[in-house]
Amino acid sequence: MNSSPSRSCRWIKPPNDAIKINVSVAVLDSVVGIGIIARDYDGFVLCGRAVILDYKMDVEWAEVEELREGIIWARNNNITRAFFETDCASLVNRFKFH
Repeated sequence: MNSSPSRSCRWIKPPNDAIKINVSVAVLDSVVGIGIIARDYDGFVLCGRAVILDYKMDVEWAEVEELREGIIWARNNNITRAFFETDCASLVNRFKFH
């Protein structure tokens, strides 16, 4: 029996004046794939983007690169308020505690 509390896996809307940017990464041998999806407060997809990096990279660095790509996309599209979402706990904790 699993004693850990269940977590909600549904999408949570950002505030009306913000964009939510989900970033994800996949690493296979020497290829890194980065995915970016930006949505408004209604859940409307504003952007879907994939970036392929064809060089070997540590998984932790790939997670940093995914967030960097998301920040660059937001800056290039004049997004003034964004919430970033990633599945990398160590990256989130580094930002949270520093």
